[in-house]
Amino acid sequence: MWIDREVSFDRIGPDLMREIARLAPFGERNEKPVFLASDLRLAEPPRTVGSDGSHLVLQLRRGAHVMKAVFFGAASRAAELRMGEPVHAVGTPRWNVFRGERKLELELQDFRTGARPAL
Repeated sequence: MWIDREVSFDRIGPDLMREIARLAPFGERNEKPVFLASDLRLAEPPRTVGSDGSHLVLQLRRGAHVMKAVFFGAASRAAELRMGEPVHAVGTPRWNVFRGERKLELELQDFRTGARPAL
């Protein structure tokens, strides 16, 4: 898996999204950036969602910064996660607009628990 950069979790916000937008348009020869955010914790137990329950939704936190993370097609990985254990998340932040409300979330491509992965 290609990771463009490790980023402090609390830096994932509107300013970073403006920086990412300057790199657009995204496509085959210009992929969206992929970030690693290390040493996170679950703010609440993982949930599975979707009409078939195949997607995984996490509330990740580091200190006071909490963000929703969605991992499409990965509901089977919920058993890997434990409250209080470190989570290292790989993904791309995105704006999600639902019922007129715009929120920042992380679209996961992978995660690992336990010791911090080597880059």
